[in-house]
Parts: sequence; structure tokens; C-alpha cells
Amino acid sequence: MRLKDMRLKHRVFLYFSLLLIVSTISYSYYAYKANVRTAEENFTSAVQGTMAQTAEGMNVLLSEVEQQANLFAGSHVVQDSLAPGTATVIQQYDRYVNMQKVIDAFEKNYPSYRIRVFLKEPRRFLNDGERYLQESGASGDASDSVLFRRNSVMEWSLYSNPSDPESGDMLFTLRRRIISGSDISQQLGTVAFDVSAKAAADVLSRTPIPGDRSLYVFDPQGRILYDTGGSAGGGMPSRTVDSAELGRVSQTGAGSLRLEGKNGAELLVYHSVGGYPLYLAVNIPYREITNRSHQILYQFGGVALLVLAVSFALAYLIASNVTSRLKKLMKVMGTVEIRQFNIQVPTDRNDEIGALTHRFNWMIERIRTLIEDVYKANYEKKEAELKLLQSQINPHFLYNTLDSVNWLAVKHQAPDISYMVRNLSSFLRIGLHIDGPSTLEAELMHTRAYFNIQKYRFEDRIDLTIGVPESLEPLQVLPLILQPLVENAILHGILKHDTLKGSIVIRAWRDKEEGGDLFLEVRDNGLGMEAAKLKQVMQGLDSEATNGSGTGLRNVHRRIRMRHEAPYGLTVHSALGEGTRCVLRLPSILRP
Repeated sequence: MRLKDMRLKHRVFLYFSLLLIVSTISYSYYAYKANVRTAEENFTSAVQGTMAQTAEGMNVLLSEVEQQANLFAGSHVVQDSLAPGTATVIQQYDRYVNMQKVIDAFEKNYPSYRIRVFLKEPRRFLNDGERYLQESGASGDASDSVLFRRNSVMEWSLYSNPSDPESGDMLFTLRRRIISGSDISQQLGTVAFDVSAKAAADVLSRTPIPGDRSLYVFDPQGRILYDTGGSAGGGMPSRTVDSAELGRVSQTGAGSLRLEGKNGAELLVYHSVGGYPLYLAVNIPYREITNRSHQILYQFGGVALLVLAVSFALAYLIASNVTSRLKKLMKVMGTVEIRQFNIQVPTDRNDEIGALTHRFNWMIERIRTLIEDVYKANYEKKEAELKLLQSQINPHFLYNTLDSVNWLAVKHQAPDISYMVRNLSSFLRIGLHIDGPSTLEAELMHTRAYFNIQKYRFEDRIDLTIGVPESLEPLQVLPLILQPLVENAILHGILKHDTLKGSIVIRAWRDKEEGGDLFLEVRDNGLGMEAAKLKQVMQGLDSEATNGSGTGLRNVHRRIRMRHEAPYGLTVHSALGEGTRCVLRLPSILRP
């Protein structure tokens, strides 16, 4: 089934469920990552805290050895014992005894190291091959490995344990050149301070490492020099740091790195040893760090599943609640489809569906009202058509009667009666048979017939002048728009003055500046109107009133506005004692 064909309830539930699932998975993923990152940071911070103490202890140990080596090399006993020149056997023995006392005193006070002396020249008594050696042993021994030089007279190296060469234990050894106090250009020999493995182990064992991982020492070249799990060459971590990682280690001095070892990902936590180019480090498998995070993730997953189950139930209830109201609305729509409009959908809410329901109820009520109005209009239309059919009988009878009267007037030689009857018949024929738009020619004929009747009635007190070009007579106009204006000029303008000889002029023209519109003017020389009266008449043209003065003018104006809208319509110009001028503006349309 396609998604768009699913029921709304199921689609809403699906969307809501997908939103919950995606949100929960995303939150779980980022929470797990954040938890692992936090665990890594906490673990690194804790390990580095203890490593800092260990590094300080190692720094103190190495600094102490350098200090004692400087004291030993500057001792006057050592200077005298190694001074060049000839000496008797007794003197040589005394020098040997004094040298032994100095070495014994240093080793007794500082048991963390042993001392070896390398001589430039062979000396009697100073040649046991263990404590006293020839200078060639200080530089040519293949077991020695220089780590770094502190200055021109001091360097650190690794040295195999001479007491047990097969153990593979490597000792940190400080070699200090012994320079003559009287001639600094003369080297008397070299002293080696061998730091015992036990002393280094005591310092490194101060750092508790989780999971019994071994703490080791490496140099800037990445060589592992010593570790708590065994000497160099045995029990080492799965890998050392490479050149790129060494660059970061040397820059930061302390921190952590993620490494990919043969046994999986590991976290390398490191810390520099004071002012020495040495680093303490430990490799912790990532799985040991993430195990706790996995437990938290599993717990969170269980809680998330429970929350999802409750959320799914709530989502289904919400979707059902929303769609149930829509179902009610659809049911009522089905009722409306079978033309039952006397129905409403009850609602007491103002949300979107409530607003839709209110609109639907209003629409149904509006449709019902319109149907009733249309039914009523159709009924009235049929009634009007029936009355029209019935009324058509009377005009025919009237026309025939008027023709008979006209014939009798001619027969009895009564021209006045014949004149009146002919004009009345023409007036009625044009006025009662206009269906739809008329022409300007027809309107002029209808108006002329009306005027002839009025002129005879008022004994030639009024004159009519028509100045309309023949080219404009075929133009289309609304019916019965000139006669009411002429009637208004006679009744309200001319006859109001007892002795006035009235004159009415009808003109027509097309104004090119106004888009070629047709203008019709009916002007009289009657009494005219004051400004207040004229304002009242102009305001009455657009009013809804149907009674009172100005009904004829209002009827003409409103019929034009209903057909053509502004600016078309009637405009009245008048002044007291100067007559009235009514101007009609119509679109110039040639009747087909």
C-alpha cells in the first residue's frame, strides 16, 4: 500500500512513531558518545593526576643523581686520587683507600645507585674491573645506549645490569666527565652513576593503573626504556608511538591519544618527566573504558523502549481522537451529498478542526439559505411570467381601441383628438415593447411622443429642440433614460413658473478626450435650483430611498450604474434662475 493511500489515522500514527524512533535513536547515540567521551576524560584526568606525582618523583630521582655526580666529580679526594703524575706505592695505596671511602660514603647515603669510575690511565690498586675500569669502557661498550645529553660533561644512557647480564634488566646510567679543578682542559676520567632498577620501580609503582596495566617510560624517539611489567624487551605494550604521534606528545607534554593496536583500539595516556625528555605512559584498552558506558546504554535502552511503548499508545490515542472528529465531519458531508441540508455538526472546540467544523456548518446554512432564495426567486419569476402573459392581452386591446378612436377622430374631422391619440399610441408602443437595450433613435422617438402629448396639454408653453447627429442614432443605450429627464424638466423646472415660455434642448456628442464615450444632455430654461437643493439631489442619486423627490433621476442613474458602473451615470448642473442641465455619460456601443 502506498503511503498516500493509507488512512489518515494510520499515517499520523506512522509519522509520529517515526519521529519518536528517530529522536530516541539519535538521542541514545549522542548520549552514548557523550558518556564515552566523559568517561575517557574522567579516566584520563584520574590517571594523569597520579602520573603527575610519579613524574615528579622520577624528576627528583634523576635530579638527585645529577647533583651527587657533580659533587663526586668536584670532590678534592677524587681530584687528588685521579691527578696525573708519579706517586709512590704507598701514596697510590692511600689514594685508593681514600677513593674507596668516598664511593662507599656516596653509595651508603644514596642506596638508589651504584658508582663506577673510568680511568684515563691505568692505576695501581684502581683496577678491579668492576668498580674501576678503563676509559675505553665508557664509550666503546656495545651494551651502552645514549639517551640524551644534559650538557658537555653529562649524559644519560641505558646500561645492562653487570651483576646479572642474562636478566636483560636495563639501568639508567648518568655519565659525568671528571674535569681537573686546576686545568679545565684536562679530563681526569669519567664517573658513572647507575640508578638501580629497584629505585625506578619504587617510583613508577606509585601510580595505580586500572586493570593491572603496566606503566612504562619512553624517550622522544618512541623507544620504551622501562616498564613496571618487565624490563625492556619483555612484557611490553602491544605497540609504541609513531613519529606523528610523538610530535603531538612532545608539544603537549601531557594528554591522551587513541591508538589502533593489534588487540584493538587503545587509549595512550602520557605525561612528561619534569625537565627531562622522558615520558610516562600507559595503554588502556578502549573496551575497559566503554564497558561502563555499555551498561548505561543498555539501561537507557530499556527505559527508551518503555517510553516508546507509552508514546506509541499515546500517539495512537491522539491520532484516533483527531480522526474521529474528521469522521463525524465526513459522515455529515455524506448526508449533505444526498441533499439533506437541515443538519449541523456539533462542536465545542476552537482548534483547527473546530474552526473547519464551524466553517462547514456556516457553509451548509448558507447553501440552505441560497437554495430557499433560488426556489423563491424561481417561483416569483414564474409568477411574473404568468402575469406578463396575462397582461399582454390588455396592451393589444388598448392599441386596437386607440386605433379605433383615431379612425373615428379622422372620420368626424377632429384633428386634435387624432393628434393626441397617435402620439399616445406611439408612446405606449415604444415604452411597453422595449426588451433589452434600446437605441438612441428609439429613445428620441419615445421622448418626442411624450413631449407632443405634454405640449398639447399645456397649450404650447414649452418647446423641444433635438440636436443629435444621425451618426449617433444607431448607438446602443439603456431604455427609458431620456423621457424621465424631459419629464423632470417640464414638471420641476418650467411649470413652476406661471408665465415662463419653456424651452428644452436635447443634445448628443462623443468626446474623444474621454475615450469616445457618448454624452446626452437635457437642458431647460426653468427656475433652476439653489446650491443646497442641488447637493441634496446629487446625494439622492446614490441613496437607497425609493420615495420622495428625484425618483426619476435616481432610477436613471442607478440603472446606468448597475449596467456600466462608474464613471458612467447622471450628473446634474443647476443654478437658481439659470435652469438645469442633466448630462448622461454612456459607453459608445453600436447595437449589433
